[in-house]
Amino acid sequence: RSDIYSASDIAEFMRAYGRFFQPWFVQDFGKEGYPEDLAHITAYARDFQVRKSRAGDVQTLQLSEGSVISTNNGPVGPERQRISISLTLADASPYLDLEYEVADKGATPLAESTVVPFPLNLPKASFRLGQVGSVIDPARDIAEGANRSLWCVDGWIDASDDRVGISVIPGDMPLLSIGNTGIYRFEPERVPSEPLVYAHLSNTQWGTNFPQWLEGDFHFRIRLVPHVGDWRQGRVWTYEHASNTDSFPLANETARLPIITPGDIKVLAMRPRHDGQGMVVRLWDRLGIQRPAEVKIGGPVAAVWRCDLMERPVERVEMQEVDDSEVGRGARAVFEVKPHAIETLLIEFAQDGGGTE
Repeated sequence: RSDIYSASDIAEFMRAYGRFFQPWFVQDFGKEGYPEDLAHITAYARDFQVRKSRAGDVQTLQLSEGSVISTNNGPVGPERQRISISLTLADASPYLDLEYEVADKGATPLAESTVVPFPLNLPKASFRLGQVGSVIDPARDIAEGANRSLWCVDGWIDASDDRVGISVIPGDMPLLSIGNTGIYRFEPERVPSEPLVYAHLSNTQWGTNFPQWLEGDFHFRIRLVPHVGDWRQGRVWTYEHASNTDSFPLANETARLPIITPGDIKVLAMRPRHDGQGMVVRLWDRLGIQRPAEVKIGGPVAAVWRCDLMERPVERVEMQEVDDSEVGRGARAVFEVKPHAIETLLIEFAQDGGGTE
């Protein structure tokens, strides 16, 4: 879906959001000199060429050479602009991958947005947003008077009615909205409830530090993950595009990280200690439930310490020796983790190459 916004759209947003209409506010949140006679235009990609293929256990449905046609059947943008959509599903795969390609998009000084709508058959859906350091409920966890129209996610948005659900996982763009596109809207009392998720590909709403027009070729990825139960039961974070090996590129296929965590504990960072011997590892709890967490560490581990955020050791962690296929000879450490907590561990290794103490 592509929208071009009218002067009325912009004016209504500024009246809802603004208090004092100083020149900087108008320039940052509005569009000076915008054509006042322009009506809002909504358009969709249509008239695709469709081709279905299969390679091994992977099926692909390719929609290519689509044109952007407005709801009154008029073309939008240059005639050479083309839209292609690829849907890929492997046999027994728990998710569907979509790829969107925009070719030869023309520049326009008008405010515009491009989104992908996902209407959901979940009349009583509740939503969760996977954000940096937390998972939030947009119906309850947004501060009074704050934005309730657009959200950036670190990995995913999930909709469920506790029986079944579906996650929308954007691979290249973090902006999402619920119920409407959210562009040029400010509704501080709104509680999003409509079972309709928009994944945002691009927009030119903002006037500060963002391009004022977009042109050329673009490529976007989105993953859909249906599941039973809520986001925890569906373990939706395991289907994010970035995994441990993506975040920490290894030298070859046989190499492995020196620390193994359960899937609901994410490795955020790992590096040598700056002021002494040892290795600092920073972890984050994805699940949001207080519980014991277990990590395995390979090598001659002498001690494991919980640290504060300044990486100062504050508590020694109980550990036991292990010898298994995941880490070889090493240690297993168990500690209590709080909901969505960030935990920093200092791992000290025996200087003489011995085992654990």
